[in-house]
Amino acid sequence: MINSISDIRGALIQTSPNQSGFNRPDQNVNDLLRSRCVVVFDIDGVLANNSFRGTIFQEYIVKKYGNDAHRKLGDDDWNYYDRIACPEPPIQSGRILLDVFRNSPNHYPICVTGRSSRTSLRTRIWMGKNLNWNDPYIIHRSLNDHGSNYEVKEKIFKELHESGASVCLWIDDNPEISKLSCPTMIVTPDYDIIEPLSGLDGL
Repeated sequence: MINSISDIRGALIQTSPNQSGFNRPDQNVNDLLRSRCVVVFDIDGVLANNSFRGTIFQEYIVKKYGNDAHRKLGDDDWNYYDRIACPEPPIQSGRILLDVFRNSPNHYPICVTGRSSRTSLRTRIWMGKNLNWNDPYIIHRSLNDHGSNYEVKEKIFKELHESGASVCLWIDDNPEISKLSCPTMIVTPDYDIIEPLSGLDGL
Protein backbone atom coordinates (compact mmCIF):
# COMPACT_ATOMS: atom_id res chain seq x y z
CA MET A 1 0.00 0.00 0.00
CA ILE A 2 1.31 3.44 -0.93
CA ASN A 3 0.58 6.27 1.45
CA SER A 4 3.56 8.51 0.89
CA ILE A 5 6.85 8.64 -0.97
CA SER A 6 8.76 7.82 2.23
CA ASP A 7 6.87 4.51 2.56
CA ILE A 8 8.47 3.06 -0.53
CA ARG A 9 12.06 4.26 -0.54
CA GLY A 10 13.92 1.22 -1.84
CA ALA A 11 16.10 -0.08 -4.59
CA LEU A 12 15.42 1.46 -7.99
CA ILE A 13 14.11 -0.91 -10.60
CA GLN A 14 16.98 -1.49 -13.01
CA THR A 15 16.19 -2.64 -16.54
CA SER A 16 18.10 -2.65 -19.75
CA PRO A 17 17.02 -0.13 -22.43
CA ASN A 18 14.20 -1.31 -24.63
CA GLN A 19 13.76 -0.97 -28.34
CA SER A 20 10.78 1.06 -29.51
CA GLY A 21 7.58 -0.90 -29.90
CA PHE A 22 5.79 -3.39 -27.69
CA ASN A 23 6.79 -6.64 -29.35
CA ARG A 24 10.52 -6.62 -28.61
CA PRO A 25 11.04 -6.30 -24.84
CA ASP A 26 14.09 -8.18 -23.55
CA GLN A 27 13.66 -11.01 -21.05
CA ASN A 28 14.34 -8.78 -18.04
CA VAL A 29 11.53 -6.42 -19.08
CA ASN A 30 9.20 -9.36 -19.76
CA ASP A 31 9.83 -10.69 -16.25
CA LEU A 32 9.09 -7.28 -14.73
CA LEU A 33 5.90 -6.85 -16.78
CA ARG A 34 4.60 -10.19 -15.51
CA SER A 35 5.81 -10.13 -11.91
CA ARG A 36 5.02 -6.55 -10.83
CA CYS A 37 2.00 -4.28 -10.93
CA VAL A 38 2.43 -2.28 -14.14
CA VAL A 39 1.75 1.46 -13.90
CA VAL A 40 1.23 3.07 -17.30
CA PHE A 41 2.16 6.73 -17.78
CA ASP A 42 1.06 8.77 -20.74
CA ILE A 43 3.80 11.23 -21.71
CA ASP A 44 2.17 14.35 -23.16
CA GLY A 45 -0.02 16.03 -20.58
CA VAL A 46 1.17 13.76 -17.74
CA LEU A 47 4.97 13.87 -17.76
CA ALA A 48 5.60 16.53 -20.41
CA ASN A 49 3.81 19.83 -20.93
CA ASN A 50 3.07 19.66 -24.64
CA SER A 51 0.67 22.61 -24.74
CA PHE A 52 3.00 24.53 -27.08
CA ARG A 53 3.17 21.63 -29.54
CA GLY A 54 -0.59 21.06 -29.28
CA THR A 55 -1.38 24.69 -30.08
CA ILE A 56 0.93 24.75 -33.10
CA PHE A 57 -0.47 21.43 -34.37
CA GLN A 58 -4.08 22.52 -33.96
CA GLU A 59 -3.40 25.69 -35.95
CA TYR A 60 -1.80 23.56 -38.68
CA ILE A 61 -4.81 21.19 -38.83
CA VAL A 62 -7.38 23.99 -38.98
CA LYS A 63 -5.40 25.77 -41.68
CA LYS A 64 -5.04 22.57 -43.72
CA TYR A 65 -8.52 21.06 -43.33
CA GLY A 66 -10.74 23.97 -42.31
CA ASN A 67 -14.21 22.75 -41.37
CA ASP A 68 -13.04 19.15 -41.77
CA ALA A 69 -10.45 19.50 -39.01
CA HIS A 70 -11.86 16.52 -37.07
CA ARG A 71 -11.16 14.06 -39.87
CA LYS A 72 -8.80 11.11 -39.33
CA LEU A 73 -5.25 12.39 -39.76
CA GLY A 74 -2.76 10.93 -42.19
CA ASP A 75 0.94 10.13 -42.07
CA ASP A 76 1.90 13.60 -43.37
CA ASP A 77 0.03 15.18 -40.47
CA TRP A 78 1.71 13.02 -37.84
CA ASN A 79 5.07 13.63 -39.53
CA TYR A 80 4.47 17.34 -39.06
CA TYR A 81 3.50 16.81 -35.41
CA ASP A 82 6.67 14.82 -34.74
CA ARG A 83 8.86 17.51 -36.34
CA ILE A 84 7.51 20.45 -34.31
CA ALA A 85 10.37 21.86 -32.26
CA CYS A 86 9.16 23.63 -29.12
CA PRO A 87 9.70 23.72 -25.35
CA GLU A 88 8.43 20.67 -23.46
CA PRO A 89 8.90 21.43 -19.75
CA PRO A 90 8.40 18.51 -17.37
CA ILE A 91 5.23 18.42 -15.28
CA GLN A 92 6.39 18.27 -11.68
CA SER A 93 3.35 16.37 -10.37
CA GLY A 94 4.02 13.74 -13.01
CA ARG A 95 7.64 13.51 -11.97
CA ILE A 96 6.61 13.01 -8.32
CA LEU A 97 4.25 10.19 -9.27
CA LEU A 98 6.85 8.60 -11.53
CA ASP A 99 9.47 8.65 -8.76
CA VAL A 100 6.99 7.01 -6.38
CA PHE A 101 6.53 4.03 -8.67
CA ARG A 102 10.13 3.87 -9.83
CA ASN A 103 11.17 3.45 -6.20
CA SER A 104 8.50 0.87 -5.37
CA PRO A 105 9.66 -2.77 -5.27
CA ASN A 106 6.14 -3.89 -6.21
CA HIS A 107 5.49 -1.71 -9.27
CA TYR A 108 6.92 -1.33 -12.75
CA PRO A 109 6.24 2.02 -14.47
CA ILE A 110 6.17 2.13 -18.26
CA CYS A 111 5.13 4.73 -20.84
CA VAL A 112 2.46 4.34 -23.51
CA THR A 113 2.34 7.29 -25.87
CA GLY A 114 0.53 8.49 -28.95
CA ARG A 115 3.89 9.76 -30.22
CA SER A 116 5.07 7.68 -33.15
CA SER A 117 8.11 5.43 -32.92
CA ARG A 118 10.09 7.88 -35.06
CA THR A 119 10.31 10.09 -31.95
CA SER A 120 11.80 7.31 -29.82
CA LEU A 121 15.33 8.71 -29.55
CA ARG A 122 14.20 12.29 -28.93
CA THR A 123 11.73 11.12 -26.29
CA ARG A 124 14.34 8.97 -24.56
CA ILE A 125 16.81 11.87 -24.47
CA TRP A 126 14.12 14.16 -23.06
CA MET A 127 13.30 11.69 -20.29
CA GLY A 128 16.93 11.30 -19.29
CA LYS A 129 17.45 15.05 -19.18
CA ASN A 130 14.18 16.11 -17.53
CA LEU A 131 13.12 13.11 -15.45
CA ASN A 132 16.48 11.46 -14.75
CA TRP A 133 14.95 8.30 -16.27
CA ASN A 134 17.56 6.81 -18.55
CA ASP A 135 16.11 3.33 -19.08
CA PRO A 136 12.37 3.77 -19.67
CA TYR A 137 10.27 1.10 -21.36
CA ILE A 138 8.24 3.07 -23.92
CA ILE A 139 5.49 1.77 -26.19
CA HIS A 140 4.94 4.11 -29.14
CA ARG A 141 2.25 4.47 -31.77
CA SER A 142 3.47 2.47 -34.77
CA LEU A 143 4.30 4.44 -37.90
CA ASN A 144 1.35 3.09 -39.88
CA ASP A 145 -1.23 3.47 -37.10
CA HIS A 146 -3.38 6.56 -37.69
CA GLY A 147 -6.06 5.70 -35.15
CA SER A 148 -7.23 8.06 -32.45
CA ASN A 149 -5.29 8.42 -29.21
CA TYR A 150 -7.78 6.13 -27.46
CA GLU A 151 -7.81 3.53 -30.26
CA VAL A 152 -4.02 3.28 -30.17
CA LYS A 153 -3.92 2.87 -26.39
CA GLU A 154 -6.82 0.44 -26.26
CA LYS A 155 -4.92 -1.80 -28.68
CA ILE A 156 -1.74 -1.56 -26.59
CA PHE A 157 -3.70 -2.29 -23.39
CA LYS A 158 -5.06 -5.50 -24.96
CA GLU A 159 -1.53 -6.50 -26.02
CA LEU A 160 -0.24 -5.92 -22.50
CA HIS A 161 -3.07 -7.97 -21.02
CA GLU A 162 -2.55 -10.81 -23.50
CA SER A 163 1.18 -10.84 -22.67
CA GLY A 164 0.41 -11.54 -19.02
CA ALA A 165 1.06 -8.04 -17.70
CA SER A 166 -1.13 -6.82 -14.84
CA VAL A 167 -1.92 -3.11 -15.29
CA CYS A 168 -2.83 -1.79 -11.83
CA LEU A 169 -3.05 1.89 -12.85
CA TRP A 170 -3.17 3.88 -16.09
CA ILE A 171 -2.39 7.62 -15.76
CA ASP A 172 -3.49 9.74 -18.70
CA ASP A 173 -4.97 13.14 -19.59
CA ASN A 174 -7.48 11.67 -22.04
CA PRO A 175 -10.84 11.03 -20.28
CA GLU A 176 -11.63 8.25 -22.78
CA ILE A 177 -8.95 6.11 -21.12
CA SER A 178 -11.35 5.55 -18.22
CA LYS A 179 -13.17 3.11 -20.55
CA LEU A 180 -10.28 0.64 -20.25
CA SER A 181 -10.91 -2.30 -17.93
CA CYS A 182 -8.25 -1.27 -15.43
CA PRO A 183 -7.94 1.40 -12.70
CA THR A 184 -7.30 4.81 -14.24
CA MET A 185 -6.22 8.25 -13.06
CA ILE A 186 -7.32 11.02 -15.42
CA VAL A 187 -5.35 14.21 -14.89
CA THR A 188 -6.73 17.68 -15.60
CA PRO A 189 -5.09 21.00 -16.57
CA ASP A 190 -4.55 21.93 -12.89
CA TYR A 191 -2.66 18.64 -12.35
CA ASP A 192 0.69 20.42 -12.21
CA ILE A 193 -0.23 22.41 -9.12
CA ILE A 194 -1.94 19.76 -6.99
CA GLU A 195 -0.74 17.01 -4.66
CA PRO A 196 -0.80 13.89 -6.87
CA LEU A 197 -0.49 11.19 -4.21
CA SER A 198 -4.07 11.20 -2.96
CA GLY A 199 -6.15 8.22 -4.01
CA LEU A 200 -3.25 5.79 -4.33
CA ASP A 201 -4.06 3.72 -1.21
CA GLY A 202 -4.35 0.06 -1.97
CA LEU A 203 -2.15 -0.02 -5.06
